[in-house]
Amino acid sequence: MQQKRSQQQRLFAASEVAEFEYCPLVWWHEQFEPAVQANNEELFARLVELEHEHATQAPAIPEYQMIEQLLVKRGAFDMSGKQQSEQDADLAEIAVERAAVPAVSTLTRPLLLVVTGVFGAAVVFLLAALALRTILGNVLFPIGLCLLVLALALLILLLNDRRHQERRLIDERNHALGLPAGELVYENVDEQGETLQSEQYALIGKPSYIVQLPDGRPVPLELKRTVHDATLPASNHEVQLAAYCLILEEYFPETPPTHGILRYADCEFTVDYTPLQRKKVLRFVEQMAKCDEQQPPPLASQKAVKCRACTFQPVCPVGRGK
Repeated sequence: MQQKRSQQQRLFAASEVAEFEYCPLVWWHEQFEPAVQANNEELFARLVELEHEHATQAPAIPEYQMIEQLLVKRGAFDMSGKQQSEQDADLAEIAVERAAVPAVSTLTRPLLLVVTGVFGAAVVFLLAALALRTILGNVLFPIGLCLLVLALALLILLLNDRRHQERRLIDERNHALGLPAGELVYENVDEQGETLQSEQYALIGKPSYIVQLPDGRPVPLELKRTVHDATLPASNHEVQLAAYCLILEEYFPETPPTHGILRYADCEFTVDYTPLQRKKVLRFVEQMAKCDEQQPPPLASQKAVKCRACTFQPVCPVGRGK
């Protein structure tokens, strides 16, 4: 799939739109909070400054609490081992997703040797026939031609076997990955996939997979390995899939997407791409574009359960104290 270009503008990733749907203020802090852009050493240095300025009162300061939460989230304290184990688990899953490609079929190598041998014999017989120009040469020439035809026939058989083998391996891999029937046209499980970009809207995205169904429609599939025991798809994840579908409308104008797939750790959901979801994505992108460092999104309230788990609760006017 070829990446598209658009005019210079601020672009929003589909994952950002999902974060905005979950909580606009979390997204805003992630974009514009200076502490988020600082590295761990700078954050630790700021904690030391606050401790020098406020002594034992420092841990009660909202900025101090936020920086602590950022460092915990990054695994900067005693969570490095856990973080590494999670990364190793992700790499192991990627290895499994890439794997299961058997070696060259048992027919291919011997057949290749036979083709080479027969072709070589055909060349020898034909050259000998041309060199001798005798009765023996007249006998060798048709033998050489027969061997040449046989070599070509075996070569065609070899190419057909290779095509069949490649198709089988692709089907086996797609089946192992649990992908819908169709052609895998895009994958990004190792973060090496190209960025898909809308020319009409300020949207970019990198879904885990895109499968093109036999009727031509693309189906984005997004992996969320850390989500367990879900009974319904999360609304922000549905919005992320809708953002992918909105982008894919431009890549597949004749057969636009109608749905996507969310795969969690232990279950998956098919999510319809509806006009309502499409409008929601566009509304969020419009609201995000209006925000800057001085202008946060106009959010007046939020669920307490979200605020209590939020890194930015200590400095957020909506979440503070919940």
